[in-house]
Amino acid sequence: MTASAVGVTTALLDAPGPLLSAKLSVPKPRELVVPRRRLFEQLTEGLSRPLTVVSGPPGSGKTTLVASWIAHELAPGTVAWLTLDEGDTPSTFWRYVVESLRRHGVELPSDLGALRRPIERPFLEQLATALADCHGPVILVLDQFESITSPALLRDLDFVLTNAASELRLVLTTRSEPRALASRRSLRGELSRIGTADLAFDRHEAEALLAQHGIHLTPKLLDGLEPHVQGWAAGLRMCATALRRQDPAGFIASLPSVPTGLADYLVEEVLDRRPGPVREFLLQTSVVDRLCPDLADALTGGTRGADLLARLARENVLVEAVDQPPGWYRFHPMLAEVLRVELRRRHPDTVADLHRRAACWFASRLAFAPVLENPPTDADDAMAHVVAASVAMTASDLDLAIARLDRAEALAATVPAEDRSVFDAAVALVRSVIDRRLIAGETPRSMAQGRVSGI
Repeated sequence: MTASAVGVTTALLDAPGPLLSAKLSVPKPRELVVPRRRLFEQLTEGLSRPLTVVSGPPGSGKTTLVASWIAHELAPGTVAWLTLDEGDTPSTFWRYVVESLRRHGVELPSDLGALRRPIERPFLEQLATALADCHGPVILVLDQFESITSPALLRDLDFVLTNAASELRLVLTTRSEPRALASRRSLRGELSRIGTADLAFDRHEAEALLAQHGIHLTPKLLDGLEPHVQGWAAGLRMCATALRRQDPAGFIASLPSVPTGLADYLVEEVLDRRPGPVREFLLQTSVVDRLCPDLADALTGGTRGADLLARLARENVLVEAVDQPPGWYRFHPMLAEVLRVELRRRHPDTVADLHRRAACWFASRLAFAPVLENPPTDADDAMAHVVAASVAMTASDLDLAIARLDRAEALAATVPAEDRSVFDAAVALVRSVIDRRLIAGETPRSMAQGRVSGI
């Protein structure tokens, strides 16, 4: 394309309102940034496909990753950048897209159609044709893409991407994957994904980030930090800052207590951004570390547990599905701790009742048919002893129930951190039933008709 064809129409550039240069500029990487070579390679390789989606929760390093990749000059083509926000209408979006392409050196014809409201097909066709005529790939990075919710805009963007031949590459950073854009392209092999698991700092990267802050942990201390941070970039960075001011061993021993700045960030970016019902759902279900839809409904008294858990996982709200058991979800440890603090602050009168609901739900399900038919006998499994104590009570063997529950409490330290709140609640429930019946003067024989699930 010749230089005489460079430019866009006056009608487009003179649209109402100023252009914010900050939205069109690649953010400068932080002073302390770990070069993430494995992800740089994924980004570069992903450009063999039209669409790359970098998705993850708040603070997972999406924007920093792509900006750092650009700063290292690894992008195989012209890169244009646009940071989006919730105020971007379709006309505002396309106005900024054209300006970003122009500012970053992409040649656009002077007769590119005037921008109208609503956006008309001729404008989209002219833009797609102009991009298809470029020599070499054009990489358009759309940052904070979760801000775009207009179905019409998503369809228009898909149209341009499809009709720009092989010259346009979209790179989206987003908290949740745009299914309208991604689903069909995924089936056709036209989508590259970098997700939450990819963005998590591995041990080598975590050590490098800590070292940039002057922190050098022993392998044992790093082992103690990892289960609480789980590779989450914001959590790791905040911990690094805290470790510069505190004794490392003491700080790690204090976890899961969350540094104040990070707690405020999670409240603002994760909790308070959710609609009221979802916010309450998060608070009420935080009393357990892992939950399934049925347990969520028992805690909240609602019926939307399945939908809300799937939605939260899909939107990368530091809630994720676990492989085992199927259908269960877990909170990131730091989010769980912050939610519990907020629950005690906002609704202190509900905490005890929520723990009771969790304990009742769990205890009532200790007697799954396979468990009752074959009571667990693992001498070193604390939860197995709780199950066995429940089974013993249903069989009128009070002495065995007490012995197995005592053994469970002796092994409490072996219970994984993510299961400890449920374990404690189940032990407390079974123990309270035993105590009540002893106080009432019941004998093992009189307990023959008793059932834990009947309390």
